[in-house]
Amino acid sequence: MRGFMLFLLSMLTGWTVYGQTRSVQGMLKDDKNRVVAGATVKLTSKLDSMVAGSNMAGIFIFDKIKADTFKITVSNLGFERFEKEFDFPKGEVKYIIPSLTLQQNSQMLEEVVVDGVPTVVVKSDTLEYTMKDLKLREGSVAEDALKKLQGVEVDKDGNVTAQGESVKRVRINGKDFFGGDVKTATQNLPANIIQKMQIIDDYGDMANITGNKNGDSEKVLNIQIDPKYNQGHMTTLRAGYGTEDRYQATGMWMGMREGEQISVLGNLNNTNAPLFDFNTTGGGARRGQGGGGRRGGGMFGGSDGLTKIGSIGLNFRKDFSDKLTAYGSYSYSHSNNTTLSQRFQENTLPNIMQTDSVTSNSNTIGGSHRFEANVEWKPSANDYIKISPQFGYDKSDVTTFSESTTYRNNAFNNSQKQDIIANSTAPRFGVSGLYNRKLNDKGRNVFVNMNFNNAKTEKDQNAILDRLLADPNNADAPLSSIYEKTILEASNKSWNAGASLNYTEPLSEKGRLEFTYDFNKNKYDNSNRQEGRNMAGELIADDPKLNFDYNYDYSFSTHKVGANYLYNGDKITYSIGAAAQPSQLRGCNQFGINCSNTSQQYELDANCAI
Repeated sequence: MRGFMLFLLSMLTGWTVYGQTRSVQGMLKDDKNRVVAGATVKLTSKLDSMVAGSNMAGIFIFDKIKADTFKITVSNLGFERFEKEFDFPKGEVKYIIPSLTLQQNSQMLEEVVVDGVPTVVVKSDTLEYTMKDLKLREGSVAEDALKKLQGVEVDKDGNVTAQGESVKRVRINGKDFFGGDVKTATQNLPANIIQKMQIIDDYGDMANITGNKNGDSEKVLNIQIDPKYNQGHMTTLRAGYGTEDRYQATGMWMGMREGEQISVLGNLNNTNAPLFDFNTTGGGARRGQGGGGRRGGGMFGGSDGLTKIGSIGLNFRKDFSDKLTAYGSYSYSHSNNTTLSQRFQENTLPNIMQTDSVTSNSNTIGGSHRFEANVEWKPSANDYIKISPQFGYDKSDVTTFSESTTYRNNAFNNSQKQDIIANSTAPRFGVSGLYNRKLNDKGRNVFVNMNFNNAKTEKDQNAILDRLLADPNNADAPLSSIYEKTILEASNKSWNAGASLNYTEPLSEKGRLEFTYDFNKNKYDNSNRQEGRNMAGELIADDPKLNFDYNYDYSFSTHKVGANYLYNGDKITYSIGAAAQPSQLRGCNQFGINCSNTSQQYELDANCAI
């Protein structure tokens, strides 16, 4: 029994030690800092024997490592054989080996180039693809090149995903292109003028200026134009015509010279293909803040019905000097959508067979304007200023007519006709800015940014409903006509303003202390009023569903004060911090009565990340 217990204890101990899932990850590069893909990597020890290959990013991974000491062996055509032993860090379950550098084989006669495979280079938060060896058909655009890149996917709607994350913004030579509109760039920019494409984990303006990365990143596509195309101009025209009188025509003119770039895009079609995404908001120092200034609703030219669209846009950039740069864009789109639908439906209920026939005709005419600009100024080597104004305006006129008839057990039950006329306008404007001051060369820094956004949506709707009913309680009763007219007025106003301050103090070569303060306020004023009247114009006062009038007027403000210590070592990175966030919600509820203010709520957050 004692021997059995010792055996069982040893088995449990072994399961405890080796039951933990431990993994090893590394990256292969050559002596020119280029990733090495397709290499054979072998991990061996007294307890392990595994083989893997490096992917297109040069990365290899081994899972379920048992031994504490292991050897990595790498072999690949054109490189010297690589061997090295490693010790698994105590207490760790994941070991990321520093990049392994492979030396070129001196006995190789010449470099081996694989046609059609772009060179991939990893630079910190950037994955860079070189286009020179990518084989594309004549007339290809940037989207066609993206589809051939390892780790990048483009769906049928043109949405781009890189390393499993959606690409939110696009830049040309490091600057937003048409406000960062991804599809506008990828579906119109000729592929033959592109030298490189970069997938960047972007942490915002503060990180790009100071190197201090806080919060979550977003994927950004930066397209580098081949230098030989940075002088002169180019024009592309594409046109098509198909069955049922479908047509599409797109034109682009781009002019470039040293320090200047102008692009003009135009589009006409009746294939439900909008040129610009007016939901994209570019630039700005306080990315991701809530409140006003954001566009509501979807893009013109939906997937239903037939949509005629005309769009035109201008993108510009001007480097006035080494210290002053301005860039931005203006876009306009007009659409006319007609949707005809007919539906016939049968429903089998207990002892009842119900059939519904519905026909509708809807027409939506809309227009959208968007302008945004960015001015970057470097008055000195230690100062940086950026100002980003934005303006937009949307207008929509909708006319809808629908008619429906319902039968139960082949007997008439009811019918109704409805006419709806709705008009809406949505102006918006905003401005954001930032200032950065570099206090010394060791990392001491002050960063300030601010924003103000305002938006207003006005909607008027006139709806007339004419119904004909059969009285189910008296089959011999005459049919009665019921007339109902509703008038709706809605107004939604909102604005958002905020500012933040960040101070960084270096404590050592790898550690720094950050102090932050952030203020944000959102204000909303929403009203919705509707009246229901009969054919004589009298108010139908006994139906609360037709008659209502409510207003919501409230604001929400927050103050956040925090401090963090960050350490970036060769093998470990961690941060420890705390923040206090007092917040206040004030508002007035429906009908403007029972206004109540909430008491301030103080929240203390502590964070620790390794």
